[in-house]
Amino acid sequence: MNDEWPGVRFVESTADALHLDRPRGASPTEHESGAPAALVVHFTQSWNDREEFFRWVAEQFSLPFYFGHNWDALEECWRDLGCFLPVDRVILVFDSLPLAGLPDEQRVLFDILRPLVDNAGSTNKPAWQLIVASSLRAAFEFAWRRSGESEGDNSPGTAAP
Repeated sequence: MNDEWPGVRFVESTADALHLDRPRGASPTEHESGAPAALVVHFTQSWNDREEFFRWVAEQFSLPFYFGHNWDALEECWRDLGCFLPVDRVILVFDSLPLAGLPDEQRVLFDILRPLVDNAGSTNKPAWQLIVASSLRAAFEFAWRRSGESEGDNSPGTAAP
């Protein structure tokens, strides 16, 4: 883990990283009950279209039909994910930084992710963790720090449509 951001881990190989947290022989994705223990979402591309990004996220997270394909709706669905998706953990694996060509949009995305990841040690379910390829470390750190800065009213719902 990262001392500065406990829910963020930088790794040389994201393919190998998912096997580090589980005991030998343990299944990475299921409880004894058969319900998934973790939802793993792998970001392998950088979207330059916000609507395309929202469609992809809705599919990857099995978001409910009423997901509104906007930042406020995404924040609400991710915050309440445990209500409609039976998982203990959400692991986001970054081999690419989403919305890199749209820095204002990326900042809103990270503004939404930050409190979810910052609460990773709490009893809230699911716990969120980010695994980031080391090759993206500088760009990720810049974007993550930027999301933690207060710049006027930059709540998730205030990004341009």
